[in-house]
Amino acid sequence: MRTAKEVAAVLVVGAALWATEPNAATRRWWAHVTALSNDSLQGRNTGSEGYRKAAAYVVQQFERNGLKPAGEKGFYQTVPLHEVRFRADQSTVELARANGGEKLGWLTDISIPARLGTPETIDAPLVFAGSGETPADLDLKGKILVQLGGGGRGAGGPRNGIAGTMSIDTTGGPEPPRWPVQYAVQMTIADAAAGGGRGGAGGGLALRFNPASAVKLFEGSGHTYKELLEAREAQKPLPWFALPGTLKAHLVFDSVDLQSDNIVAALP
Repeated sequence: MRTAKEVAAVLVVGAALWATEPNAATRRWWAHVTALSNDSLQGRNTGSEGYRKAAAYVVQQFERNGLKPAGEKGFYQTVPLHEVRFRADQSTVELARANGGEKLGWLTDISIPARLGTPETIDAPLVFAGSGETPADLDLKGKILVQLGGGGRGAGGPRNGIAGTMSIDTTGGPEPPRWPVQYAVQMTIADAAAGGGRGGAGGGLALRFNPASAVKLFEGSGHTYKELLEAREAQKPLPWFALPGTLKAHLVFDSVDLQSDNIVAALP
């Protein structure tokens, strides 16, 4: 004979199984999730064979559910695109100091947008951008301004002549930026890209830095990353100061025209 405790355990298990039994709509939804997340689609990258397989699957489901084609070629609407991809595997970066250099990792320590017009080489000293106006005795020309991400960092005033900016990602908020960065790609409509310098050229050098590696930037500066975060948290002014290092990098970008399809349907 079962004890009351054993009977209760059986009832709890039975109730849990009953509560989680999927209905027909849930099973259909899960079938779509399984099909479109299958490894054989290899991520469904825009313009790839995996994307074309996914598009064919969507068309098949539309047809089964009575939708009518509303694209240029049946359900398909061709979209001409231009892709710019940063080749982290072929690019290099280091933090050079008087006592030697420290190699950094693209997409693990530091990241850059995929954008044509970005120089092939970077060779620029670093300056930490504190609160308020730039001190009169601090020359920013040709420098990269390092700043704390997440707002509240001050750093007002003109920035003419700087080589670029490098923002250390914030670790707070509901969904902080994730590291390592998986890739750096820019996709634009082909005609728009051609009319605007292809790939969005220009706009200045804008780098991101992994907060988990930020301590490297401040070595030998007389300041620490932790100290600066605490000062900002306490709403204290942040100092301006030169960082004892030069960012040296060689950058490689690939550029290619491709096409991908929208799937367009109408429900009568």
